[in-house]
Amino acid sequence: MALILIGEESAVERRRLRQILEDRDWVIVEADNAPYCLELIEVHRIDCALLNVLMSGIEDFQVFQALENRNIPAIAISKADGEKAVQHWLAIGANAVLEEFPSAIEINQILSFALNLEQLKPPIKSHHTSEILLEKEIEEAIPLSIDTLKNLIGIAVEQAAEVLSELIDSPIHFEIPGINRITFDSLEPELEKIFGAKIICAAQLAFRGGFSGIAQLLFSRSSTELLTSAIAEEEPGSPDFEEAKEEMLTEVGNIVLNSIIGTIGNAITTEVTFDVPIYLEDSISNLMRATLYLDLQNKSPALTYNSSILLAQAAFTIQQLQVAGDIILCFRLDGRD
Repeated sequence: MALILIGEESAVERRRLRQILEDRDWVIVEADNAPYCLELIEVHRIDCALLNVLMSGIEDFQVFQALENRNIPAIAISKADGEKAVQHWLAIGANAVLEEFPSAIEINQILSFALNLEQLKPPIKSHHTSEILLEKEIEEAIPLSIDTLKNLIGIAVEQAAEVLSELIDSPIHFEIPGINRITFDSLEPELEKIFGAKIICAAQLAFRGGFSGIAQLLFSRSSTELLTSAIAEEEPGSPDFEEAKEEMLTEVGNIVLNSIIGTIGNAITTEVTFDVPIYLEDSISNLMRATLYLDLQNKSPALTYNSSILLAQAAFTIQQLQVAGDIILCFRLDGRD
């Protein structure tokens, strides 16, 4: 549940803004001047700030600086209209500017964008040329910064975790994904470092459209059996166990992978095509050679030997079942064939 800071001198307008935000079940803290805003920022873990730029003390810009230092999105409400006024407040540190007395629709849209997609948060600044080039290459293939992509994956897996938690009646913990750029040739060795030579059970989803690649949900064989017993209520060795295991992992993969790819697609408002995940079981080496580069439904390569790849990995655990798994996303950075 997000915590929103309202900075507004007018008690009437604060009441109106609070009502709009509380209708979305967001938690509100209020200030009627800039110094009090600074105090609230120090005390509370603010998720986003909605600030009237005519508020007392706001012109010294300390509030915007404090928010920027904490990577908190700031939405400025300005009486002055026109491009010049907007550019002024964007330069000061606002992430977006609304005209005075914004409507509920305008407020909800801009805050949802800031809170759920994290697009308004400024990217981590880097002075390393290689990192700047990587950001540029990624944004050409997927028009998102690395930080935004991580945030979107995090949002998607949390949503999927809620659904899975109900299925297995156990909380699920996800780790923040790591994202690296690699070449096709280094993809298999990189995955073997993570998973070794053991047999892996996978739900695999090829996707293409506005961006393309492969998404996999991976479990060890023992973890897959534990999940099958918990979800399908089939025990290893039973006549229907193997079929239940395949159906279970395909369905879990469908929940998790569709959530991730769908969330990213929605964020960049592009159409992405994908089908029901396929079930695979083999070593990483054999999985790579046999199927990873082929979209089986469309009989065409999702990744090729010339592909430059963005590898995203997120690990998760289901403590009650002692199950651990990984999500692997391979985005092509060099377009499609």
